[in-house]
Amino acid sequence: MNNLNPEEEKALIQRIQGGEKEAFRFFIDQYKKLVFHIVYKTAANRIDPDDLSQEIFIKLYRNLSGFRNECTLSTWVAKIAYNTCLNALKKKKVPLLSDMASDLPFRIRLKAKPLFPYLTWSRKIFP
Repeated sequence: MNNLNPEEEKALIQRIQGGEKEAFRFFIDQYKKLVFHIVYKTAANRIDPDDLSQEIFIKLYRNLSGFRNECTLSTWVAKIAYNTCLNALKKKKVPLLSDMASDLPFRIRLKAKPLFPYLTWSRKIFP
């Protein structure tokens, strides 16, 4: 996984921003397991994990200037990976678990049978 200290992280970012391809390859090697783990746990069954992982690394490359050393680089990478997965799921209109849970009581009411069917029957006959 990631064994870089904050100074090494900062130097790596500067090298990537300076255009060093090898530095970005090293960056990918350092964080690919983390990104793949997040992709597979979040969206792998619903979206192509390889395409999504590639999209995440492109987004990381483009946003490296936004990293402010307020957290570790791995935390920042994980946050971007997770948010990118959620956005991809929303674009594909895949229902998230939290979306399904919000209308769960409604679904239960639709499928539930009355506890006392004779009461509904008696109301129809004797209003």
